[in-house]
Amino acid sequence: MPLDVYVVSPADPKGHRRILVQFQDDGYFWFLYDAFKDVSKRTGEQVDLYSDATFQGEHLLEFQSVIRDWRRRIESGVDRWTVTTGHVLDARGRATGETLKVEVEKDKLLRLVDELVSAAEAAHQARGRRVFVGD
Repeated sequence: MPLDVYVVSPADPKGHRRILVQFQDDGYFWFLYDAFKDVSKRTGEQVDLYSDATFQGEHLLEFQSVIRDWRRRIESGVDRWTVTTGHVLDARGRATGETLKVEVEKDKLLRLVDELVSAAEAAHQARGRRVFVGD
């Protein structure tokens, strides 16, 4: 269930989807989830794995600003760390207290963040919109 990110421009209104960034249900997405919540506070659009979000105009600039702030945090951090990606449930669907964790690498996360910022810049320059499409 990937989350695809692409740009739709006025020159291509049908939005021929050339995926610029793709997130999986993994530590990289879940680390950035708090960044996406910060974006939502400023724009009203929530990026998640299961629904769509569209940013254009001033909201693209807000998106860029938040993601750039988060990039600075990532840059100043350690090279690898673990991220909680979920919680273990029992047969009745109740939390057992155990969590699912995976390791993320700073370099890979920085590349993903840079791709997000580049996509936002491309959409803003084309007076288009950046679209996140979840499953």
